[in-house]
Amino acid sequence: KTTALRLLGTTSPRVRSPWLAATEIILAQDLYPEKLPGDEPEELEVVPWKLDNLTQLVSSGQCTEARSIAALYMVRDYMLQQNG
Repeated sequence: KTTALRLLGTTSPRVRSPWLAATEIILAQDLYPEKLPGDEPEELEVVPWKLDNLTQLVSSGQCTEARSIAALYMVRDYMLQQNG
């Protein structure tokens, strides 16, 4: 659960199609564990990675989904702006 959500942006497909939808990139901060009725039974796998090493992550092949990569770069840029 979180108490802080921030919309960082939206990605849109280059081709307009009823099967392709925009993806909202939302940064959740101040997270804490909490189980609620209806939650998925499987735990999410958390793989820590420093935002300073995104190029290494992408070149390693461990993260290949374009929307995830775009979201990580958007978060990195947002954090750099916030931290000066």
